[in-house]
Amino acid sequence: MSNKLKLTYFDIKGRGEPIRIAFAYGDVPYEDKRVSYKDWPSIKSTTPLGKVPFLEVDGTVYTQGFAILRYAGKKANLYPSDELLALRVDEVLQVIDESYYLKIIESFAIQDAEEKKAFRLKLVTEVFPPVSAKLDEYCDGGYFGHSITIADIAMREIIGWFKDDMLEDIPVDFFDTYPNLTQMYKNVTEDPKLKSYFEKIN
Repeated sequence: MSNKLKLTYFDIKGRGEPIRIAFAYGDVPYEDKRVSYKDWPSIKSTTPLGKVPFLEVDGTVYTQGFAILRYAGKKANLYPSDELLALRVDEVLQVIDESYYLKIIESFAIQDAEEKKAFRLKLVTEVFPPVSAKLDEYCDGGYFGHSITIADIAMREIIGWFKDDMLEDIPVDFFDTYPNLTQMYKNVTEDPKLKSYFEKIN
């Protein structure tokens, strides 16, 4: 008997989208509850740790986006059983969190337009390039491992933010100079188990 799953997150991509993609890949049934920013202040205090995403599994609540993503990855056969491959996946996920997610979120908190622009310029000239080069090196086979994993899905979403011009003052073609990451993005986007999902949400 399968678990009853309910994912709660904002009605945006963000930290929730890699989890949704993993569930879609594995054809894992779940309830996709999306919270509006308008309603968030009134329900924040009722949520665990006052943040999203969180996942309910048979009524028990679990928090933290990448922890939930690992769970989804295991359910969908997107998390390696090999210890070293799993270590690489975990490494990449932490790099994504520290070097992309948190830095981008930090930039959104800057109110002054010129200060935000300067901060983001520093990201694309000093912060992102060495990290992206290392991840490109890790991805020389078109994936971070032997096949698609949650690390590829999470990184595909970061690249997508850039390509879709979701981040003002950050070039949409930033990742074009990283051929392996570009190929990985294409591989995930065109994966037979995910192609229809991406076509539906875009």
